[in-house]
Amino acid sequence: MSVLGRWLGGAPLYRGAEVEVREKDGVRTLHLGSETIQSAMRLDAPNALELAYTRAMMAFLLFASKPQRILMIGLGGGSVSKFMYHRLPQVRQTVIEVSSEVITVARKFFFLPPDDGRLSVELGEGAQYVGRCTSPVDVMLVDVFMPHMRGFESIRMFHERRPDVPVVAMSGYAFANAERAPDFLRMTIELGAACCLRKPFTPDALLTVVNQCITSPEASARLSK
Repeated sequence: MSVLGRWLGGAPLYRGAEVEVREKDGVRTLHLGSETIQSAMRLDAPNALELAYTRAMMAFLLFASKPQRILMIGLGGGSVSKFMYHRLPQVRQTVIEVSSEVITVARKFFFLPPDDGRLSVELGEGAQYVGRCTSPVDVMLVDVFMPHMRGFESIRMFHERRPDVPVVAMSGYAFANAERAPDFLRMTIELGAACCLRKPFTPDALLTVVNQCITSPEASARLSK
């Protein structure tokens, strides 16, 4: 059974200043100041992607099948980073995380590998790193919502530096009714995203967006309904 949305049960394994780790039915979860699951790991398959959204993030392999350098803004429990470390041995990852506590917890409770020639986890602000980074990357994975900054700024800066590389945004936290809340996916388009997907979305919708980026990257941005 996959973990989805919120996990209201589970005994706390760790509770710190801004991070909590829980465990139930063989699944360990990371929480950052709320019941919302930020990361999850099944103890008998620690290198697998337990959450659906982390599997969706790997969709970049459809149009960048052999990346060499990947930049990730926001570590969480390190599920995606750990998966790529074990499944994509050719990749050199740089991960920027603003919280030292999150880094410590990812290594202690979620089995994130130590830094080596293929993985470098750095403490810092994601937008600042993108602004000063001069090394080329094949893929950048960004969390739009982060405690001390927003991925919006990273998307804007990346698009300004590499307008030829399409950005695909996907999120379930978006509203069409502006009276309720801003439409965050439309905001990513205004900042340079080529296409957006509202979760949940079908595999066909994902493939359509990827094909749009491959065949017509210069086309105007589209929003998936």
